[in-house]
Amino acid sequence: MSNHDEVKNFLVSMRARTAPEGAGVGSWSGQRRVPGLRREEVSDLAGISLSYYTRIERGDLVGVSESVLNALSRALQLSETERQHLFHLAREAYVSPLAQTAEASIDLGRINQLMHAMGEFPATVTDRYGDILAYTTGAMLLFPDYFPQGEKPVNMGRNLYLQPESRIFLPEWEIPAQNGTEFYRYLLGQFPHDEKLIELIAEFRAGCAEFEMWWTSQEVRTLDESKFVVDHPRVGPMEVWLQMMHLSPVDQGLFFNTYFAQAGTPSAEAMNALLEDLSSTLVDPS
Repeated sequence: MSNHDEVKNFLVSMRARTAPEGAGVGSWSGQRRVPGLRREEVSDLAGISLSYYTRIERGDLVGVSESVLNALSRALQLSETERQHLFHLAREAYVSPLAQTAEASIDLGRINQLMHAMGEFPATVTDRYGDILAYTTGAMLLFPDYFPQGEKPVNMGRNLYLQPESRIFLPEWEIPAQNGTEFYRYLLGQFPHDEKLIELIAEFRAGCAEFEMWWTSQEVRTLDESKFVVDHPRVGPMEVWLQMMHLSPVDQGLFFNTYFAQAGTPSAEAMNALLEDLSSTLVDPS
């Protein structure tokens, strides 16, 4: 799908989602032919001409100023994540596809030193595809399916959307699965020319009906902080919090992820029991 199509689909979806009453649009006599706002209402709210907005909605963002993008964000009541997504789409109107073909560079030696120092605390470093580049021993214990013995770690997206076992390990599978779908769309806004990312998303769309359904909604999100439930084979159900941080430079799409349980909860007790089990296996018997 072209960048123009991404822009068009996103803006049409956001316009259809925006209730006229909530946007401060006065009552309009007659039957509305489309849900949400009409194009002329968006242009009025944003303070631009209808022809200019029509051009933008058709996917032509070349030369569109930051002030216009902010005005459209307000008119369509976009969240901060959605506003960032719109800016990513606008930025890519100026970027050659060749500008995003280089592989991300990261000093894995230093990252692995950090992972070793963190030891039993669950943490991973992942790329924009969901591949695990570095991890702690605690992460291996928390997510046993991600680390098959004697093999490299699995792709987290493929495990989530294409492996039936993920729906057992994640009793409330729909929550992290929908969040992940919306995050992949957010990433595609940043890297629309990344063939590997495009092919991976196509694989999920073909192999997971729910992914396809959520994908067409055009919703976007980041995973800076989120939570999900696991049914761990050793300690049972746990509510796990994910804290995701971008590694610099941000435009490489690399993330440092930590996983923890809320202090003072049964989930924290289960997590502690799991990690204590790991600690006991790491004690030098001598």
